[in-house]
Amino acid sequence: LNLNDISGIMLLGLFVGFGGGIYWATRININLKETVDSERNLFSSIEQVIGIISGIVTPLIIGLFIESKIFPLNTSYLISGIFALIVFLIGGSIIVRGDHKTPSMKLGFNLKVDKEWISVRLLKLSNGITDGFLAFVPSILILTLFRSEGSLGIATSITLVITATF
Repeated sequence: LNLNDISGIMLLGLFVGFGGGIYWATRININLKETVDSERNLFSSIEQVIGIISGIVTPLIIGLFIESKIFPLNTSYLISGIFALIVFLIGGSIIVRGDHKTPSMKLGFNLKVDKEWISVRLLKLSNGITDGFLAFVPSILILTLFRSEGSLGIATSITLVITATF
């Protein structure tokens, strides 16, 4: 993409934000539908551990792959993208072919919410904005100082290892 002007960056941000919004908007609903109350914490814990491990391993491997300079930079990105697409398709086929039944669940829409619920949602919103800045600003600093996406992947993995340790 030609990201030399603000319109290209805004278009890319729109696509990334749209995809992230769809993911987060449906994630909790799917979790509620696919788990029972007694197993929900276990499922969420396993999901979080797998997410942390993949969050450590994936950027590290891609960062090392890009930094190895086995292929030219654009070819490395293309290979990484094709690999991600293959993993995505394999995961999708496992889900589609899976033999499970979704429990029936009726979701309603409640127009009357109490102040505590609104306070909790506002707190979650502020935490999300803070987490976004905490991920965004160091990434920009690393890219500015090292001018290398591979270094960003390695730094992300190291940070996640330290976070998971504590």
